[in-house]
Amino acid sequence: MDRRFVILFIVLVINSCNSHTDTASAKEDSLTNILTDSKQPVADDHYYWEVSFEQKRGMRFVKTFPIAADSLNITSIIDKLNFNYPEVKLQHLYLSSDTLFLKIADAKFLTQQMGSTGAQSYLGELTYNLTEIPGIHYIDLNFKEGDHANPGTFSRTDFSHFEK
Repeated sequence: MDRRFVILFIVLVINSCNSHTDTASAKEDSLTNILTDSKQPVADDHYYWEVSFEQKRGMRFVKTFPIAADSLNITSIIDKLNFNYPEVKLQHLYLSSDTLFLKIADAKFLTQQMGSTGAQSYLGELTYNLTEIPGIHYIDLNFKEGDHANPGTFSRTDFSHFEK
């Protein structure tokens, strides 16, 4: 495993723990409540996915919480991703057939600062969470290419090397 990624991961975890204010915590709680309101039925056991790193197992997808049926939509999932990654602002362009078209206007953080593994983890989380929505099988992501990430069309099979 690349030591730079491990160091970056530790720095990001420490920084995120220290930078949350009461307002950020309240906003995160409200986003989580929207996605997991226990009063709402969970349709077909849909989950929000995150990428986890374990030293022995490497990168893997983890179901972190169920998504309520009324929150299993493009806007809610993009809002959650944008909250989790404020430096990488996703914009919904349109949906055509089974492909969701998105744009990142300023992808410098994704392509230059997250490293290759961090960028791949982000793209995996984005793809898994948005393809959790019934009918969406592909994510077409448009952004300026960089050292660690390239634009393109992604599906879950592109991240099959991540363990579940």
